[in-house]
Amino acid sequence: MEGDIRPHARVTLSLFGAFTSAHFNHTPKQPAIEGNQVPQVPRYHIGTGVIAEAPRVATFTAQARFVGDQFEDDLNDLVLENYVVVDASATRQITSS
Repeated sequence: MEGDIRPHARVTLSLFGAFTSAHFNHTPKQPAIEGNQVPQVPRYHIGTGVIAEAPRVATFTAQARFVGDQFEDDLNDLVLENYVVVDASATRQITSS
């Protein structure tokens, strides 16, 4: 899911999220993993972002994403803890075409 709003002509706010249910099913050759979560697939990740344009200065962007717990292995013994990723940038055209 993703959605954007524009509270101002030069500002865009966004919210997004992914919700996943990935499990092993019908694994007769490996009964130990039946019903386990697929490794390295978090159940959810959600985030928000902003783009702000200042035409004489730069275009600024920032985004933060929260990724939920996931497993490293197919037996679901090794947990990869949740984490946050933050990105930010500023871009500016320095020459005209």
